[in-house]
Amino acid sequence: MISRSNVVKMLFLTFVLILFIACARAQSPAPAVSFAKASANPCLRYQPRDFWMVGHLDCRAYFQFANSSQSGNPAMGLALNQYIQAIEGMVGINLQTDVQYAMFYVAGNPETDLRALSVIKGSFNNSAVNMRLGFTAGLLMKAVDYNGMTIYENEGAGYCFPESSTILAGDSGLIRQSLDGIKIKGSRLPKNLERLLDKTNGASIGWAAAKPASFMQIDYIRSFKEAQPAFAQRLSGQDFISVSFEQASDGATARALTFFSDTAKAKNFHEYLENWRKSILKKEGANIFFCSFLISSETSVEGTFVRWNLQLTRKALSDLMKTKVVLVPSE
Repeated sequence: MISRSNVVKMLFLTFVLILFIACARAQSPAPAVSFAKASANPCLRYQPRDFWMVGHLDCRAYFQFANSSQSGNPAMGLALNQYIQAIEGMVGINLQTDVQYAMFYVAGNPETDLRALSVIKGSFNNSAVNMRLGFTAGLLMKAVDYNGMTIYENEGAGYCFPESSTILAGDSGLIRQSLDGIKIKGSRLPKNLERLLDKTNGASIGWAAAKPASFMQIDYIRSFKEAQPAFAQRLSGQDFISVSFEQASDGATARALTFFSDTAKAKNFHEYLENWRKSILKKEGANIFFCSFLISSETSVEGTFVRWNLQLTRKALSDLMKTKVVLVPSE
């Protein structure tokens, strides 16, 4: 049986793979990037009580991006289509035509009690999807009534249909928290997260927001925390940070954003960030791969927000390949 930790990691890697395929295929001029508050996403009403990460993929925007060029890489296009067909065969939902929103929440300790909840919303038929799931997973699931809603679950995982063309799937406890929460009127987002998502582009291909103190408990991130304790400590002090991916003419732009209580703190962090970035590039033994991303990035301060942009485009990668990094020996 696949562990919950591995399931979440697989979902994250799938999300990254989808963005990578899109970047590799995009060759035509990108349309002007529009802006919409991520905090207005309708799937946020399904937030569970306990979560430290939330993310979203606009499936229709992604597929529009991925199919923007007819001369895209055929092999990658074939792999993507096979993935779409496999998902449709299992759950009866076509990711390209039936899904508008795909959101996920992550809760629990990253190493000992990792739990996840996904919210899929679009134009699919709940009954048809439930029938398909009945063939693929129904024999293992037990129907349980919870406050008038039917949850199909087994061994702590399950799914339910809270309203038309909407499915919740994941940890049974988080599903119950979500169903409890939708009865509460008004925004339930933590205030600082809401402010951050107000500035995060919800019209982007995908975005995510997380509590740094939580994701830094992941084993393979701890090595970075130990190597850069000062930076990690400053980052861990933030309530939430967000990352979004927007289409560019030949790839995508990743935008990281964090919020501070006043402009002085934001300016101070921006200055620290710039000095840290420059010092890493000159440090003997610095990771060349990590430094490559630093070269392709830029930072800015906007009032109480600090932004870090990274170009994931063909031009940026071409310029990067022409850049010679000389590591200065320590004295």
